[in-house]
Amino acid sequence: MHSSIWRTLVLALLLTNAAGTRAALGGTTDLNLANQAELEMVKGIGPQLSERILAERAQRRFENWDDFIARLKGLGPSHAARLSAAGLRIGGDAYAGNAAAPRGPAK
Repeated sequence: MHSSIWRTLVLALLLTNAAGTRAALGGTTDLNLANQAELEMVKGIGPQLSERILAERAQRRFENWDDFIARLKGLGPSHAARLSAAGLRIGGDAYAGNAAAPRGPAK
Protein backbone atom coordinates (compact mmCIF):
# COMPACT_ATOMS: atom_id res chain seq x y z
CA MET A 1 0.00 0.00 0.00
CA HIS A 2 2.84 2.37 0.84
CA SER A 3 4.37 1.97 -2.62
CA SER A 4 1.04 2.75 -4.32
CA ILE A 5 0.90 6.10 -2.51
CA TRP A 6 4.40 6.91 -3.73
CA ARG A 7 3.51 5.88 -7.28
CA THR A 8 0.48 8.17 -7.17
CA LEU A 9 2.58 11.08 -5.90
CA VAL A 10 5.27 10.51 -8.52
CA LEU A 11 2.65 10.32 -11.27
CA ALA A 12 1.07 13.58 -10.09
CA LEU A 13 4.46 15.30 -10.07
CA LEU A 14 5.28 13.99 -13.54
CA LEU A 15 1.97 15.21 -14.94
CA THR A 16 2.46 18.64 -13.38
CA ASN A 17 6.02 18.79 -14.70
CA ALA A 18 4.88 17.70 -18.17
CA ALA A 19 2.46 20.62 -18.36
CA GLY A 20 5.23 23.00 -17.32
CA THR A 21 7.64 21.52 -19.83
CA ARG A 22 5.04 21.87 -22.58
CA ALA A 23 4.64 25.56 -21.78
CA ALA A 24 8.39 26.08 -21.51
CA LEU A 25 8.93 24.48 -24.91
CA GLY A 26 6.53 26.85 -26.62
CA GLY A 27 3.45 24.68 -26.19
CA THR A 28 0.00 26.06 -25.74
CA THR A 29 -2.52 26.15 -22.92
CA ASP A 30 -6.24 26.19 -23.64
CA LEU A 31 -8.07 28.71 -21.48
CA ASN A 32 -11.21 26.56 -21.26
CA LEU A 33 -9.39 23.36 -20.29
CA ALA A 34 -6.46 24.37 -18.08
CA ASN A 35 -6.47 24.07 -14.32
CA GLN A 36 -5.06 26.79 -12.07
CA ALA A 37 -1.51 25.42 -12.08
CA GLU A 38 -1.49 25.16 -15.88
CA LEU A 39 -2.84 28.70 -16.25
CA GLU A 40 -0.14 30.04 -13.94
CA MET A 41 2.54 28.43 -16.12
CA VAL A 42 1.61 30.90 -18.85
CA LYS A 43 3.85 33.95 -18.59
CA GLY A 44 1.70 36.86 -17.43
CA ILE A 45 -0.83 34.81 -15.45
CA GLY A 46 -0.35 34.79 -11.70
CA PRO A 47 -2.53 33.50 -8.87
CA GLN A 48 -4.94 36.44 -8.87
CA LEU A 49 -5.58 36.40 -12.62
CA SER A 50 -5.89 32.61 -12.72
CA GLU A 51 -8.50 32.74 -9.94
CA ARG A 52 -10.45 35.41 -11.84
CA ILE A 53 -10.28 33.34 -15.02
CA LEU A 54 -11.49 30.20 -13.26
CA ALA A 55 -14.32 32.07 -11.53
CA GLU A 56 -15.54 33.46 -14.87
CA ARG A 57 -15.13 30.12 -16.59
CA ALA A 58 -17.22 28.48 -13.85
CA GLN A 59 -20.12 30.67 -15.05
CA ARG A 60 -19.64 29.54 -18.64
CA ARG A 61 -16.79 28.72 -21.01
CA PHE A 62 -15.11 31.51 -22.94
CA GLU A 63 -16.45 31.65 -26.50
CA ASN A 64 -13.50 33.52 -28.00
CA TRP A 65 -10.92 36.20 -27.24
CA ASP A 66 -13.47 39.04 -27.41
CA ASP A 67 -15.59 37.24 -24.81
CA PHE A 68 -12.50 36.74 -22.62
CA ILE A 69 -11.56 40.45 -22.82
CA ALA A 70 -15.14 41.57 -22.15
CA ARG A 71 -15.58 39.36 -19.10
CA LEU A 72 -12.23 40.02 -17.41
CA LYS A 73 -12.36 43.66 -16.45
CA GLY A 74 -9.05 45.45 -16.74
CA LEU A 75 -7.70 43.01 -19.31
CA GLY A 76 -7.50 44.64 -22.71
CA PRO A 77 -6.36 43.70 -26.20
CA SER A 78 -2.66 44.33 -25.52
CA HIS A 79 -2.72 42.06 -22.46
CA ALA A 80 -4.60 39.41 -24.45
CA ALA A 81 -1.96 39.64 -27.19
CA ARG A 82 0.85 39.11 -24.65
CA LEU A 83 -0.94 36.10 -23.12
CA SER A 84 -1.51 34.64 -26.58
CA ALA A 85 2.16 35.15 -27.47
CA ALA A 86 3.01 33.24 -24.28
CA GLY A 87 0.94 30.27 -25.47
CA LEU A 88 -2.60 30.91 -24.21
CA ARG A 89 -5.31 29.74 -26.62
CA ILE A 90 -9.10 29.74 -26.67
CA GLY A 91 -10.47 26.78 -28.58
CA GLY A 92 -7.07 26.39 -30.21
CA ASP A 93 -7.08 29.97 -31.50
CA ALA A 94 -4.38 32.54 -30.83
CA TYR A 95 -5.43 36.14 -30.30
CA ALA A 96 -5.62 37.87 -33.65
CA GLY A 97 -6.43 41.35 -32.43
CA ASN A 98 -9.64 43.12 -33.22
CA ALA A 99 -9.92 42.15 -36.86
CA ALA A 100 -13.54 43.30 -36.94
CA ALA A 101 -12.71 46.88 -35.96
CA PRO A 102 -13.47 49.38 -38.69
CA ARG A 103 -10.47 51.01 -40.23
CA GLY A 104 -10.14 54.66 -40.98
CA PRO A 105 -10.22 56.00 -44.52
CA ALA A 106 -7.32 54.99 -46.74
CA LYS A 107 -4.70 57.69 -47.24
